[in-house]
Parts: sequence; C-alpha cells; structure tokens
Amino acid sequence: MAKEDVKYNTRKELFEPKGKNKVKKQAQEKESLPFPEIPRKK
Repeated sequence: MAKEDVKYNTRKELFEPKGKNKVKKQAQEKESLPFPEIPRKK
C-alpha cells in the first residue's frame, strides 16, 4: 500500500466510524433524538 492509501484509509476510519459510534452512543443514551442516523456537522 502506498503512503497515500494508508492516509486515506486511516482518515476514513477515523472520521466515519467515530461519527457513527458517537451518534449511536448518543441515541442509546438519550433515545430522544428524532433522527440519530443524521449526525450534526460541527
């Protein structure tokens, strides 16, 4: 794998799963979110 591929893969893994995990955790904790599948953009 090229260094660029590693960068992009780690970036995707860092951004996508963390965002999804955060949304899922928030949905589980609050359960009052109207649509937990749509994360807010900071």
